Amino acid sequence: NMNKTQHLIIDLLNQLLNNKEISEVNVSDIDIENLYKETIYHGVTTTLHPVVCKYFNDPIFNNILLKWTAQVLNVNKKNALFLKDIKNINCLFKKNNVQMIVFKGIAISRLYENPYNRFMSDIDILVQEDDWEESKKLLISEGFIQTNHDDYHPMHINLIKKGHAIIEMHRHLIHKNYVGYRNTEKWYKHIWSDKHDYEFDKEIYNIMCSEDELINQIIHFATHFVYEGCKLSQLFEMALLVHSNTNIDWYYISDTLETLNYLCFGKLLFSVCNEFFNTRIPDSIVYKNKKTVQLFMSDLLNSLTEKNKDDFKGWTNILSNYRNIIRTPYLL
Repeated sequence: NMNKTQHLIIDLLNQLLNNKEISEVNVSDIDIENLYKETIYHGVTTTLHPVVCKYFNDPIFNNILLKWTAQVLNVNKKNALFLKDIKNINCLFKKNNVQMIVFKGIAISRLYENPYNRFMSDIDILVQEDDWEESKKLLISEGFIQTNHDDYHPMHINLIKKGHAIIEMHRHLIHKNYVGYRNTEKWYKHIWSDKHDYEFDKEIYNIMCSEDELINQIIHFATHFVYEGCKLSQLFEMALLVHSNTNIDWYYISDTLETLNYLCFGKLLFSVCNEFFNTRIPDSIVYKNKKTVQLFMSDLLNSLTEKNKDDFKGWTNILSNYRNIIRTPYLL
């Protein structure tokens, strides 16, 4: 079951999504220190800062709010460096006629009222297989160092430079060692043919269309769900994507997820978004068992976060509840 702090976090996130005032917040009934810790576990500390300051405005909350604000300012400062790095890299690739797509953190941040409030741990870029070697050379020419050989990770390589963001350069978006072979050829072609322009700070970037970003969010969530710990922020950002685009092609999403063998898991996540974030995703692409949807959110908040990932036995027991829902043979 969800506790009152977790219910409040969902309510506050919904206020940000729907611009709806919360009818009543009994702040005296909430342990703000515990609220702060919960937001860290679920990756929404900076996201919720503005609305928390709005409701917890009594001087008795000043100490924790000062700590919370300091955290936000640190993220803002770090993100300013990240966005400067991605701007320089984008210019470098354009100058050399190499295409790249920015996705996940950098791309999703555009949906936030303040893009600098979206926590980022690295910069994710996608390049085409034919541009892989040239892309590496360009980044290395700028002083970045490749940390491992190309085949160390099946999806990407990391490139680092002191005082700069970690660059996670992808040529694949599915971890074949975790989930086995998936037929990605058609999806990858669509990603590149249907990419969009996005302007930020007077620079034009390539980003995925909303449909492909949603598909990638599901795949990314699935990997964390099984292996590394997932966060409420990932579901919130799926809801943000849906809210930001009223013309989503759900038939394309359904067909692509089915081809990639992620449709069942996608339906479950979309159902959770409908139930808790009022996204109004069509019935044709949601899982209709409300009890299971509510159980999934409870498990996500209480058992499947990073704080629990060392409890292998407990984690495995929770995952077993979803074996009959998530019919992707290599995933669970």
